[in-house]
Order: sequence, then structure tokens, then C-alpha cells
Amino acid sequence: MTKFALKNPVSVIVLALLLFIVGLMSFAGMRRESFPEIKIPYIYVTTVYSGANPPEIENLITQKIEDKLDGVDGVKQMTSSSNESYSNIFLEFDPSVKTEDALRRVKDKVDQAKGDLPVDAEEPITQELNFSAIPIVNIALYSDYDLEQLEALADNLKDRMAKIPGVLEAKIQGKQDKEIAIDVDPALLRQYGLTLSDISKAVSTQHTNVPGGTMITSGFRFSIKVTGELTDPDQFNDLVVRSLNDKMIRIKDVAKVAFTYTRDRQSISRTNGKPSLTLTIAKRTGEDIVRIVDEAKKIIDDEKGRWPAGTHYEITYDMSKNIRQMVDELQNHLLMGIILVLLVLSFFLGVRNSLFISTAIPFSMAMGFIALSYMGVTLNMVVLFSLVMVLGMLVDDGIVVVENIYRHLGMGKGRLEAALDGTREVMVPVFTATLTTVAAFSPVLFMPGVMGEFLKYLPLTVSITLSGSLFVAFVFNPVFASLTMNNKEARRLEGGEKTGFERFKDLYRKLLQRSLNHPALLALFCALFVVSGILMYGKFGPGVVFF
Repeated sequence: MTKFALKNPVSVIVLALLLFIVGLMSFAGMRRESFPEIKIPYIYVTTVYSGANPPEIENLITQKIEDKLDGVDGVKQMTSSSNESYSNIFLEFDPSVKTEDALRRVKDKVDQAKGDLPVDAEEPITQELNFSAIPIVNIALYSDYDLEQLEALADNLKDRMAKIPGVLEAKIQGKQDKEIAIDVDPALLRQYGLTLSDISKAVSTQHTNVPGGTMITSGFRFSIKVTGELTDPDQFNDLVVRSLNDKMIRIKDVAKVAFTYTRDRQSISRTNGKPSLTLTIAKRTGEDIVRIVDEAKKIIDDEKGRWPAGTHYEITYDMSKNIRQMVDELQNHLLMGIILVLLVLSFFLGVRNSLFISTAIPFSMAMGFIALSYMGVTLNMVVLFSLVMVLGMLVDDGIVVVENIYRHLGMGKGRLEAALDGTREVMVPVFTATLTTVAAFSPVLFMPGVMGEFLKYLPLTVSITLSGSLFVAFVFNPVFASLTMNNKEARRLEGGEKTGFERFKDLYRKLLQRSLNHPALLALFCALFVVSGILMYGKFGPGVVFF
């Protein structure tokens, strides 16, 4: 591989540029999340049996369904609750089980239990508990004018939000549903000999659309219907309740009809002390939170110019805000780590060598981003933490290869020969060292349970980036070294010319020799150092806790 790269340096440089550009594009296109999205199958079964008390629900509903669900494969835990008029059974499956398979298994068992349930019990509802349905952004709308006018504005905004790619649903909370209220006078009902059933029957039979079949004429077929639905309260006033002695008794004779708001409101929303409407947006599983929130904000910016004066909005919750902050902080730590690594390498190995070696960092990470993006991995806390942790390891292979090339160059060899011989000489130990590091992290990939699903991105990221650093050390670094290394400088250093780092090594060598000449004192010092550390931790440390 190295020999082929040295014979085709232009191709290697083009490949390096392509990898860097594609890596940047992959990094920019990766979905941002605070934590890895772990899909754990949670299934719940709800059965309604109106009027039954909890003991009856337990015996007639819950126990019957549980007996069938006991044989479902992959169930980690099953819990149930029997309440007034309904039963609820919750099943947690192992993460290795697919949600679709878990849902199908549970539905099959529930279908088998239907024959044992009471006849008047409602059909059991089997559903998946989807955490992705949690809203990712809440937008509160309030105004200085009538709330009814604001509802029309919110409905339009909701329709546009629902069309954003990746949005599961957009809902409005705090909305007041209007209804037509018929306020019946009991005294007038008794006077005309009517009941509430008569009023209800009159509304249900006359407030409806009636299909009229089809009509064929001139070779065309037309659907016919008789439109009877009413939309205005005045129309309800004229509905006939009964005909008595050639006199029509209408609803207006015994009741008052008016538009009103529903008394049984499902939600109430207030912002800054004013009645408001809260628009909530939930995303589909696997979609990019940051992108959806950005598109939602663009829609608001586009719409607010057409809103009436006195319309206000406020984003009360934004999940993408925490994600952006966390990702930015970790990216800053990553950049700072790269700078510090470069400074350390420059101090010990010189500016020229440090530049060669530091190429392992951007190119290895670029290959890592390409692979992770292709695998559908999101840019989350675990991935970024893994990159920060592996940062110092990425340059290890390059340090060994470049320094050995530099040594062969100082021996009088040509650039190509020194790059090839220097890389070949250390290829096996460098490959083995990298492989042992990858092997140390690999057991985490097989960790079971939720924690295993959460931490598997750490060894995955470390393995991919370290493999990339190995490729850089064997392909890119020899080519860069053969093109730019200085023969004269290498020969001067090989000939014994002292640099700052060489003088530092001389000082260390003298200290090491003195320590080896007095092994007893060195052993005593090490023992005292360990004991003092234990004593200091016992006095000032937080203590030891055994789980």
C-alpha cells in the first residue's frame, strides 16, 4: 500500500482532498441530537369496561389478557394496573427485539384473549409507546384582540407546520371548540307535553345529510344527496319538534339556541397572563430535530408579516437549543484539543514533523464522519465525547512512522527510499498497537440492555477513527514526508547537533541513570509516594462507595 502511494503522489493528494471535502459535507449533514436515539419496544394494552370496579377489571379483563401474554417471546418486564372502568397492561421488551415484531406478537396474543373477555367490554387497544411523539418545540400565540380570530391564524400556521418533512403531527392546545347550545325551558316543555327526547330526536333527524342515490342522464352518472346539516343557530330555531292541531311546535317555542364554547375544555393555555394558543410540533422517529425547528422558525418569520397588529408569539420550549449548545461546546473542546496536540507535537518533534503527524487528525475524523454518516449515526454527546477521547490516539501511529522515516533520511537515504523503508520497518508494530486499542474497546459493542445500546457508539467511533489514522500513517504520511522533508536538517540531527528537545533528553537520561544507581532509595520513594497518596485521599477525598 505504501509503495503504491509513493509511486502515485498526485493521486494520494487528490484522494486526501476528496476525503477532507466529503468528510466536511458528511459532518455538516449529520443529524444533531443530545443523546443517541435508542429504540426500545414499549407496548401497552388498554381495555375499557365501563361501570366495572377495579376488582372486576382485575378478574374479568387484566388476568385474562395477562395469561395469554405470558408466552410472548422477548418480554423483559410486564406490569399491569386495574382501574375504575379500564385495564392497562404495559410490556417492556429487550432492545434486540424490533418494535414491529413486538407489536405483532402482542396483538396476536390479545386477539386470542378476546373470546374470554366480557361481551360488553370494548375492543382492547394495543399500541406502541413512542417517545418520538414528545413535542420538540412549543410556540405560544397570544393577541390583543378576540381569541376566535387568533384561532384562524393558528390553524393556518398549524397546517403549514404539519407539511414540514419529518413532522409527525402539529397540534393546537388551549383552543376553545364552539358548539350550538339548546337551552330548553322545562315549563314550556310541560305546557306542550314534550320531553327532552323529542328535542333530541328532532335535531338528529333533521340536522343531517341524506344520500339520494345516483341519477343517470345523457350517459353520465351523478351522485345525489339532500343537504340537511345546519350551520347557523337561527336555522335550529325553525326545526319542527311536533305538529299539534295543525300548529307546528318549533324549537324556538320551547328553547333558546345560541353559539357557545365547550365547557369541557381539554386544555387551557396562558402566556404572560393572557389567554393564548400553544402550537406543539412532534417529529417522526429518526428525523433531525435542529432542521425541523429551523424550518418552523422560518415559517413563523414568513407568516408574522401578514398577522394583524397586536399579534404576539413566544417560543416557550425549544429542544434544539440544548442540542446546539451541547454540540457547540463539544466541538469547541475538540478544536481546542487539536490545537493543544499540535502545540505539544511542535515542542517535542519540531514544527515540520508535527505538521505531518497532525494530518492524521483531520483526515481520520473525515473518514470517521463519512462512515458514521453512511451508517445513519447521529452527531450526539457520545460520538463527540468519543472523538475528544480518541484525539490523542490518532497521532500515535503518525509519530512512529514519521520519526522512523526521519531517522532513515538522516542515514543518507533518498526521500522515497527513506519513506518506504521507514514505514515498512514499523508497519507491524504500529498495526498491532492500533489493533490492541480497538480490541480493548470492542467488548462494549456486545454489552446487553439499554446501557449497551447507549454506549455502543463509543467503541464504534473509536474503532473507525483509529482505523482511519492507520490508513493515514501508511498512505498519507509517507507521501507528505517524501515530498517535503529536508535531507540536510535530518543529517544534522542524526550527526548529533543538539536541539532543545535533545538537551531535554540528555537531562532525563542523567536523572534515569542516577535512579538506577540507587534502586533501594527509588523503591522507598515509590512506596512512600503510594502510601501518602492513599492517606491524602482518605483525608481529603470523597470516599469509596461499593455498589
